[in-house]
Amino acid sequence: MPILYRGGSVEASSGASWISDFDCSGSGTVKFKVDPNYTSASRSDEVLVEYGELNFSVPVTQAGLTLPEADTDVTCTEFLGIYYGDAYDTYTHFLMLSDIPTDNYGNFNPEGTYYVIYLTRNIDKETAGQAFTAGQYDLDPESGYADWTISAADSYVFSGAAKHMLKEGSLYVSGDIDNSVFELTFTLDDGSVHHAVYRGAQQGIDYSIDWVEEDIDMTAADVTASYIEGEGDADYKNANINISMYSALDDNGWVEVPGYDLILVGNVEYDATGHVVPGTYSISSDDMLENEFESGYCTSMMNSPFPVGSNIRYFYVDQHEQKVGLVVSGTVEISGSGNNYTVECELVTREGVKIHATYTGALEVNGAPNTDPYTEYYLTGDHELSFPSETSDKFVVNGMAMDYLYDDAVAWDITFMQYDDSWSYDKDYLVVQIICPAGYTEEPMTGTYTMAQDDQKGTPGTVTPGIFEPGVKENMYRETFSPTYCKYFEDGDLKFGAAATGGELKLTKNPDGTYTIEFDFADQQAVPKHFSCSWTGKINIF
Repeated sequence: MPILYRGGSVEASSGASWISDFDCSGSGTVKFKVDPNYTSASRSDEVLVEYGELNFSVPVTQAGLTLPEADTDVTCTEFLGIYYGDAYDTYTHFLMLSDIPTDNYGNFNPEGTYYVIYLTRNIDKETAGQAFTAGQYDLDPESGYADWTISAADSYVFSGAAKHMLKEGSLYVSGDIDNSVFELTFTLDDGSVHHAVYRGAQQGIDYSIDWVEEDIDMTAADVTASYIEGEGDADYKNANINISMYSALDDNGWVEVPGYDLILVGNVEYDATGHVVPGTYSISSDDMLENEFESGYCTSMMNSPFPVGSNIRYFYVDQHEQKVGLVVSGTVEISGSGNNYTVECELVTREGVKIHATYTGALEVNGAPNTDPYTEYYLTGDHELSFPSETSDKFVVNGMAMDYLYDDAVAWDITFMQYDDSWSYDKDYLVVQIICPAGYTEEPMTGTYTMAQDDQKGTPGTVTPGIFEPGVKENMYRETFSPTYCKYFEDGDLKFGAAATGGELKLTKNPDGTYTIEFDFADQQAVPKHFSCSWTGKINIF
């Protein structure tokens, strides 16, 4: 901006945050910086110049982005942002923009449009907060997770009650956490072009993980070990053991604070009595483990990073506040036998923290081959579940749809819960998970469902098989169940349980709006027992 120079000093300023870095050192010239405009709307403001007694303003107008013509134009009113930090080796942020809220369980409204975006922005966690960095994020068709990119493999649009993947486009972010603009233009897999804008505050959640930073030298006072039925199963990476080494446990089975829980997941050899064969086991990232322990990593659980594989947890405030270390290299040496095993670990985390951990004592693996420690908790005969026909505050039947578990199907959990006068679980408890076709989010599909095999999980018309590991039942916080399963309680204590591995279920909706559920399931034992039920009543749909 040239100015007729007559001597003296020149000063310049602007009330616009996007106009800055004024330079009045040149003879008769004022220079300034204009931030990029990451919206499609042009913007205008002014530069104020003071030169002796001469004061004047100069208008400044900046053009907006030139975007392709859109087939669909959406004004978004809903915002959800999640910051994962470096929990994953892929994306760092989750963003969802929509014109209609999801329900209380995160399910999409068929009449709404939802933009689900996973992007990578490598930032310093200490300064990240929950805000998205202003700038341009481009869709990466290869999903290489480079800085300033959106993953095409993970991101999608739900519109017109259908899911569409993204082919090309960009997201533009401007403003700050309290007053921001998110504008996007995407070409979908059907060839249509979407344009959407959100204006307002960023509602963010920080799900990043605090990592262990100092070397650890730990002597474990307590150890639990459980057999994993993962041999030959790619989903479990051939794992057949889970060992937890605790610095110390309190009377309730929690880690004493401050303290450590070192978790080792891997594949070992067992002898004829179900005990671990001594040996030196290395840490491996192989897809199928063989005499190795699995390296640690984070998986997504309810859209939050959850450490799995071999990892260490440091509880430094209470049993909830923790730091984590993902084990990526090292060895686990197991020696001895009977009540005199020694487990010695020399491990390194992803952040380079060294872990030395030792344990001496018994190493009994619950559920190991050639052992049967669960007789007390397994079904000893067939069991028929009994529930009242009328629901009440002491008997609840809930049905919840989950359309985020599978791309082309909706999982429904139907849960039966009975309570005693002290509000502890009482008598039969049941969870059934059935898989319905996409679109069944208002109510489950009626009909007959068959038990899914390993290669059928997530297939509409099937029942999801269950897992039941009652060997650690004594501590209620570590019992392991997953649908479909039943449990039986007396005075709030778990007496037995069973997981469904075979059979079928029939679901009928009656003219009065009630449902009839009938099933006969085989449980997980080598010689299966059966648990069955025939019930008619009201299901609370969520």
